Amino acid sequence: AVILAANYGEAGAIDYYGSKLGLPNAISPAGTYWFFGPGTKPGDVAITLGIEEESLKPFFREATLVKTVGNPWSVGEERKVPIFIARNPYKTLQEVWPSLAGRN
Repeated sequence: AVILAANYGEAGAIDYYGSKLGLPNAISPAGTYWFFGPGTKPGDVAITLGIEEESLKPFFREATLVKTVGNPWSVGEERKVPIFIARNPYKTLQEVWPSLAGRN
């Protein structure tokens, strides 16, 4: 599984705090995170942070909302962050990654 974050703040938090929990580094199409790409991870299963279901539908056949997290004192777009498990991609991450540049 890969962890796919909508923005660099979410990806950075996963990278910083997740290492202590044994989580892999996040991937994200946002900003300069896009340049790191998905590596060899095909993304058959993706845990997504901050990506709405409608945005997942063109890439995955299945997306299940696991939880919505947030903080009432955070900036507006971080108050209700959806976490989905997305499965059965139409294409590998390597195939779609070039098209994700500048999406966020």
